[in-house]
Amino acid sequence: MDEAIFKTTWGLRADLIIDFLGPAWGLNGGRTLRKILLGFYGVRNVKEMREVAKDRYRKHYAEVRAAVPKDRLLEFKLEDGWAPLCEFLGKDVPGSVEFPVANQRKEHLERVRTKQNRFFKLALFTGLRKVMPWAFGLGVVAGGVYFAKPNWKPSRFGLDELNRVFETILKDAQLQLK
Repeated sequence: MDEAIFKTTWGLRADLIIDFLGPAWGLNGGRTLRKILLGFYGVRNVKEMREVAKDRYRKHYAEVRAAVPKDRLLEFKLEDGWAPLCEFLGKDVPGSVEFPVANQRKEHLERVRTKQNRFFKLALFTGLRKVMPWAFGLGVVAGGVYFAKPNWKPSRFGLDELNRVFETILKDAQLQLK
């Protein structure tokens, strides 16, 4: 559960996407998912969620068992395969179709990482598309200034000029105080 839920929803990569990149594109699904999980677990943050996760999981199953009549409830484990599920539904067990075991931890993590990587690439590409014209324009202006002013020396506007400005301000202040 730690890897499958916590690290993919509150890890460093997830924080970057959910808290910064997603909202920049108007995507709030990650924040919504976090709110749903925090609400389900009845907590305020991921630290509290880790502390109560197992108990809340057990409580949820107890609530389902209490709410659903026994003849309408299937206690099912994926490793049991088709037989208990088909019996419960009153269907024949498919002989030639292997039972699909989906959402295994490894596949889930790979799927999440792939989507995160795709989002990072999209964010980088989109960000570069927005920044490049400005960077190019700034480069053109800087180049124009550099070539138009061959005698320009950056030190003219350096610390010496700043010191003179401060000295002038101090002298004016002293005159005002007299």
